[in-house]
Amino acid sequence: HATARSLKKSKTMSIGVVLPNITDATFSQLFTGIERTLSEKQYTASLYITSEIAANENKIFEQIRSQRMDGVIVATCQPQNKKIFDELLKAGIKLVLIERNIEDKDYNFVGFNNYKVIHDTVCQLISDGYKTIAIVTGPKEYSSEKMCIESYSSALKQHGISLNNKLIEITNFNKESAFKAAFRLLQLGEVPEVIITSSMQLAEGIMAVINICEVNLLRKPLVV
Repeated sequence: HATARSLKKSKTMSIGVVLPNITDATFSQLFTGIERTLSEKQYTASLYITSEIAANENKIFEQIRSQRMDGVIVATCQPQNKKIFDELLKAGIKLVLIERNIEDKDYNFVGFNNYKVIHDTVCQLISDGYKTIAIVTGPKEYSSEKMCIESYSSALKQHGISLNNKLIEITNFNKESAFKAAFRLLQLGEVPEVIITSSMQLAEGIMAVINICEVNLLRKPLVV
């Protein structure tokens, strides 16, 4: 019956949801909300994981096109590859980008206001007396991460604090990369009082290092 309805409507009533992972609380919660909302509208949500690998994402898009899905919701790991998204649209597949936008393209986009969140957080920390504040993010190619770094830099400048590039760590957006970044921060001459990070997955990697090194630290950094 579902197939018959699909043929009659010229719709498959299925949407591909393409995410880097679901180990990060943000992405798992996003998928839960997406799946519930689509289900209420009689759509099926098919989850695909890229593991932040562009080749995986390309194969997933090929599969979505071959299955003639009605749309795709994606947190892309290749925002520079505009061609592949244009091909989806040409194939009649609706497109919504989440978290990671693509510059110079007017695609549908839904994301968090990371600029305001980071700016408000840094300003509050400075008001509370913290002076050495580090930040750990994912790749700058992702609009959400670029926004975090720009906002962090702006907030420091607003309070007359010089930017120290050693306090900015760019990771591959996984726990292992965050683990290494945290080790570098803890080996600085002046250990940061606070480490701000853009995802729970990165925070877990940072906290693991702090717990390992705790006995050798004069001051345990606050992780936000």
